[in-house]
Amino acid sequence: MLEERQNIIYGLLKTSGYLTVDEISKKVNYSLPTIRRDLASMELKGLIKRVHGGASIADSKSNESSFVIREQTFIEEKRLMSLEAIKFIKDGMSIMFDASSTVAQIIILLNQFKNLTCVTNGLGNGQLLSYKTNAKTYIIPGEVTKMTNSTGGIDAIKYVEKFNCDIYFFSCRGFSLEKGITEASIEQSLIKKKMADNSKTKVLLIDHSKIDEIFLANSISVKDIDIIITTANLSNNYLTFFAEHNIQVIIPKK
Repeated sequence: MLEERQNIIYGLLKTSGYLTVDEISKKVNYSLPTIRRDLASMELKGLIKRVHGGASIADSKSNESSFVIREQTFIEEKRLMSLEAIKFIKDGMSIMFDASSTVAQIIILLNQFKNLTCVTNGLGNGQLLSYKTNAKTYIIPGEVTKMTNSTGGIDAIKYVEKFNCDIYFFSCRGFSLEKGITEASIEQSLIKKKMADNSKTKVLLIDHSKIDEIFLANSISVKDIDIIITTANLSNNYLTFFAEHNIQVIIPKK
């Protein structure tokens, strides 16, 4: 019941942007103390931000969204993209994975391959690799960011330099024709760029919500991407842009 109620509260805040504690209490028909406890719990999870006697969604162009939120959104799109992504994997490959919930859907499909070596800065993705696959797995050490459930910083970047992987699967916070790939934090942009630099083939997976979004930090250069897998309904401007940069575009069939 607790999780169900908090999901309802999150849905209300996502629709409204901001609600007072009293408004939430009336909408879900629970007492003010109960709602305050829910909001405190949700804030600790990074789902919401409590402000001015109420709460709002914890997201902005310069703050990372919670991994808890991301792993629950656009799941079917992520699954469709992952089915296309695994077509580029072969036995014996070495693979980089970022910390995104998008590439987590690839990881759970890896058991059909043999002798894989995988590297990730995602704590959750590292656990998936350990529990769900037989791959030899390396977790990139560094400073832990709670919101993204990942590591980063100078130590993480130096560790990535030890590897030369066959392929890198990653997602992003935003992609636009104006700025290319962007992230909400400079720390995430730097670790993702280093992982790309140390991988032969770069595969970007982006759902429809990432298109035409611009976040704080510029990340991997568009010209360095080899393949884009997306569920977005791309305009001719985007398709022309990708063609001009020799990027293979794959749009999964629903």
